Amino acid sequence: MNEITIFLTKFFYIGLLSLFKSKFYKIVKYTLPNGQNIVLIAYENNKKMGSGQTTLFNTIIAHNSIFMNKNLADYILSHEYGHFKMPYITRLILSTTMLLLGITTAFMWILRAYIFYAIISLTLFIGISWSIEFLADKYAIEKQIGIKRYIKIKKN
Repeated sequence: MNEITIFLTKFFYIGLLSLFKSKFYKIVKYTLPNGQNIVLIAYENNKKMGSGQTTLFNTIIAHNSIFMNKNLADYILSHEYGHFKMPYITRLILSTTMLLLGITTAFMWILRAYIFYAIISLTLFIGISWSIEFLADKYAIEKQIGIKRYIKIKKN
C-alpha cells in the first residue's frame, strides 16, 4: 500500500464512514496465518459495526475491534485478502455490474412496472455477491487458516 492508495481510500470512504460516525484510526501492519504481510487501514466507531472491507484501491479497511481476538482477525483479514486473489479487472467488472443491478432493481421496484425484471435483477445481484464472498471464504479457509480453525472460529 502506498501513499496514493491510502489517500484514495481515505478520500473515497471518509463519506461512507462518517455516516456511521467512524474515523480512521491508524495504518496497521499485519501478518496473515500463512506468513503473508499486509498493510491495512483501521477505523473505529462506537457501534462496532462492520468488520472488514476490501476497496477498489487494493486496500483493506477494518474495524479496530477485530484485533482484540487474534483468530477473528486472522479469519476476517484472510477473507478480505482473498478478494485480492481475484484479478483486479474481474473485481472491477463485478463491482460495476452489482452497482448497476442494484440501481436497476431499485428503479424497477419503485416504478412497480417491471416487478418480474426487478426480481431477476435482485436474484442476479445476490448470486454475484454470494459467489464473490464464497470465493474469498474459500481462499481464507484453504490457503490461510484451515478448516479446523475455521470451525473453531465459527463456534466462538
